[in-house]
Amino acid sequence: MKRIGLLLLLCGSCVLQMFAQNDMSSYAMRRGLEAWQQGDYQTAVSALAQELKTNPQNGMAYAVLAFVCNDAGAPNQMVRCANKALERLPKNDSQVLPEVLLLLSKFYWQAEDTVLTEKYLAQALKVAPKYDKVYYRYNTFYKNTKSYDDMIMLGKVCIRMLPKEPEGFNMLYDGYMGKEMYEEALKASEDVVRVSLRHEKTDMLLPYAHECKAKALLKLKRYDEALPLAMNAIAKVQTNELLNAVVAIADSTNRQAVIDSLNIYEQKFDRAPWWSLLRAQIYEKDKRYGDCYVELYRAMQIQEMDHIWRRMGGIAANHLNDLKRAKECYEHALLLDSTDIVNHLMMADYYYDNLGNHAKGNEVLEQAIRLDALHPSVYIMRGRDMSRTGDYKHAIENLYCALVANPDNPEYYFRIARLYAMAGDTVARRNVLDKACALYKATGRTMGTEEYIALGDFDNACKQAMEDITPTSSENVRYNAACTFALAGRNDEAIEHLRLAIEQGFLAIPHMKHDPDLDGLRDMPAFKQLMTECEMRTAEMRQLVDKQLSEDKL
Repeated sequence: MKRIGLLLLLCGSCVLQMFAQNDMSSYAMRRGLEAWQQGDYQTAVSALAQELKTNPQNGMAYAVLAFVCNDAGAPNQMVRCANKALERLPKNDSQVLPEVLLLLSKFYWQAEDTVLTEKYLAQALKVAPKYDKVYYRYNTFYKNTKSYDDMIMLGKVCIRMLPKEPEGFNMLYDGYMGKEMYEEALKASEDVVRVSLRHEKTDMLLPYAHECKAKALLKLKRYDEALPLAMNAIAKVQTNELLNAVVAIADSTNRQAVIDSLNIYEQKFDRAPWWSLLRAQIYEKDKRYGDCYVELYRAMQIQEMDHIWRRMGGIAANHLNDLKRAKECYEHALLLDSTDIVNHLMMADYYYDNLGNHAKGNEVLEQAIRLDALHPSVYIMRGRDMSRTGDYKHAIENLYCALVANPDNPEYYFRIARLYAMAGDTVARRNVLDKACALYKATGRTMGTEEYIALGDFDNACKQAMEDITPTSSENVRYNAACTFALAGRNDEAIEHLRLAIEQGFLAIPHMKHDPDLDGLRDMPAFKQLMTECEMRTAEMRQLVDKQLSEDKL
């Protein structure tokens, strides 16, 4: 649709062109446009090149060629053509010229060149001060650069230029939200709602307008007003921010009351997976993993999504201690999308972490490598598993493979240094540590527990692990602290952190039985007692899942 709209704009603009060099009526131009519309980029390029051979001053031909190169994934050629178009197009062209400038601004934004991005945006605004797309791009730019004052100022300009469009009010809203001026943001969101209600695209715009207002109300802790707005918006659009807003309201008020509201809205609107997904998120916050699994399964009966199957697999493996269910979930995810690297990683991790089946894990990762030979997570996972079997040579080789995609990542070097230490190669360990420390210093990053462990500085590792724990920390943070203290040989403290992690919901029994970081704890009676308690808790949840799925006939 986007390409067709631009084609119509280009074709319509030929009537307005005042210069012969920008003629759109020649056979080559029409053939180029037609081929572009059909996605035949090679033919489009040939036809437009023929036009430029005949008429080298045709700025319109260069503009179309820039769009073709952009769609064909040839950014450098696009930039050259776009700049030639800028030289030849009439300076007062308010239709094609802004599109070319926006194309260049997008290119430089992706190249992280904010100076040139802003330069081309400013030129587009000057040429087309009443073009809503320019303001939309400016809003995105200011939001990412956190230029909230500029956003508010330009938003007011946009409102004067386009009083019936939501873009200016959206800019005001985003600017005020960024500056934490929530009362002003709420007023701006009400204007967004007002304009959206009167807009010809109200069905598309209104749910997002309600989302803005709900987020502002949430910041003002006016939860009773925010919840129905969010619910009504979710019935039409489902954004992560909307879903997170409902979960945040549940966390800040009464979770059960929010669940009751979800049940009511589910009956009011067409059956959709989002109500179950929201209940699942709330149950997960409450550590009600059995209920969470059931709600995710209910969502899958309405609409299958591979990432939800992955999530179910994680709950089955890490909280229900149900490896059969976990395997089925990961297999479902792979069936739905065998091209997603993450699906392969989850399946491989299942074999490595839960079963200790190195051969099957390697087989799955080989499939992932065939999909993306430079994906670092594949090599990190395989290297981690090889280190567990004592194959440090190949583990190190895999970590170096991970560095190919991200050669300046100091975390990878710290992991390699740790492997060299385990292999007893102190010289190589020292060289890699020097490289890792230099990279950390250059980027201004601070050391974490993993880095201190690689350095052999267990005192600071334990100290950092304690600093990482906050009142809102997840069970994973507690578990990492247990691993750190266990590696430091402070076993009694490690057991205490492990107990707290389990109380918070870390119930991944197979993982704890295979994690080499906990090797020093496994013969302790306290560790065995904790595993027994985990078995009892997970058995109760499995029974709950079986009962609910049976009763619901799912």
